Amino acid sequence: MASVHQLCTTPVGLPVEETYCQILSNLRSLDQLTSSQTESGDYAQIPSWLLSILRPSSDLLPPERILEDDDVSPPAALALFKEISHLAFNILFRVLGSPLTKYPGLVPELALVLVSHSDASDSWTTLEVRQLVESVLNDPQECFNAPEIVVDHILKGTIKPLFATSGLLSTAQRQVTSDGRIALRPSTKRAPTLGDTAPPWRHRHPETTTLLHWAIRTLDASQIEPSWHLLVPPILTLLDDHYSPSKTRGCDILTTLLRRLDQQPLPRGGQSLLTRTGLGPVIWDAITPCLLSLPPLTPQSHSVPLLKATYPTLIALSKSMTMGKPTQKERTKLLDKLIRDGILRGMQFGGENIHVATTLMELLPTVVDAMGIWSARHLKELIPMLSDVLSSPFGTTYIPLLASAVGALKSILRTCWVRISPWVAEVLRGVCVCWNRIGEEETEKGVEFKERADVVEMKRELRGVVLMLRSAVDGDEEDAGEKMKGLEGEITSVDERLVGLFNVQPSDSG
Repeated sequence: MASVHQLCTTPVGLPVEETYCQILSNLRSLDQLTSSQTESGDYAQIPSWLLSILRPSSDLLPPERILEDDDVSPPAALALFKEISHLAFNILFRVLGSPLTKYPGLVPELALVLVSHSDASDSWTTLEVRQLVESVLNDPQECFNAPEIVVDHILKGTIKPLFATSGLLSTAQRQVTSDGRIALRPSTKRAPTLGDTAPPWRHRHPETTTLLHWAIRTLDASQIEPSWHLLVPPILTLLDDHYSPSKTRGCDILTTLLRRLDQQPLPRGGQSLLTRTGLGPVIWDAITPCLLSLPPLTPQSHSVPLLKATYPTLIALSKSMTMGKPTQKERTKLLDKLIRDGILRGMQFGGENIHVATTLMELLPTVVDAMGIWSARHLKELIPMLSDVLSSPFGTTYIPLLASAVGALKSILRTCWVRISPWVAEVLRGVCVCWNRIGEEETEKGVEFKERADVVEMKRELRGVVLMLRSAVDGDEEDAGEKMKGLEGEITSVDERLVGLFNVQPSDSG
């Protein structure tokens, strides 16, 4: 068997896959060697080599510039790296023993590598590796959440230099001072719209955003405000980046930071940190363009995750920006934009894409719930839009879109029931046509379609809308219940296929 020195060598000049195959072969030999021998005299160089090969690289990421129809399957080297990481961590923990922090010279690099494999959203991690890593990071004996590691080494020593490599600033960055506050006079250093090369935090060190996210989750509450100038600039850089996955990650990280801020009690002045620094509008303006990151300009594989991240972030930001205000009026003005400039315009420009439309329908209830009864002002646009989705002649080809539209409709009925009476006919239009479309598909395709779980659930949800509509109308006017019964009778007399829709009791539907 080769010596430890020979095994702890990374091949140079080979293609990526061949390099990883050679590393994997060396690791297997090293695993046998460290398992069969108890003495550690020649093991001193093993930890540093293992830490070097465990750092993710850009070779594990899909290409950045893709078109709508491009193949975005993961690189072949990714599977090899996952196998390498699992084996390398096992050897590393075996060689070092416990606690790991008894090796002060290795602790900084060790912290970076452990955190780099701790996030489930990263393509290079596996469940087994995350469990190994989290057991170490969460061990009080190891103290990896100490300020000298989180603040001094990760935020100051690693993240800040990577995001400060360019002297040119994006639009949002030019409005922020070095201590993370609103600038009275914005900087004149403008960044190019599209850079020729990817920034180092995205290309050479793709784990950088994972480090930032972990640091924000791990920081002690008392350390957030003193570290504000280390947190805000990288987040703004991510939000202003032209690469959509960077924006998605920026939104996720910002949401975590906002939730941590919301958990802190307001100071005596009654203003949150976001309000005191004046950065709320700057961050809001940096995120809102993401609402229209839609196909075909933004590939569907990038657009859908970005939309799913943008809406929760803006909802959380609206709460933080208006915290301490006596009424919800200011927050409602912000949330109005999510419906007008987000949901409605998104359906207008990207609604032909069923995955984008489904995503927007799934996100609508979160906005409605955040606005409460104030969302009733948008009924004249939302109800017809949802009815159009439900009555689409091609709706049954993709049941998830219909299910998400029904979920959004039920959310509106639950929240805005006191204003729903003028829209009863429009709601019934979508529900009735959808019911009949499903019935036609059942007749044409037979029992196989009829007994599909999603179809059965869809019909149950449609009946649920009828029940909610009855409850809303019954409570709105004194004689509304009779009017609703009369309307249902008139509809079923014209179209007997709808008897099954209206012949429903509370016990028949959720």
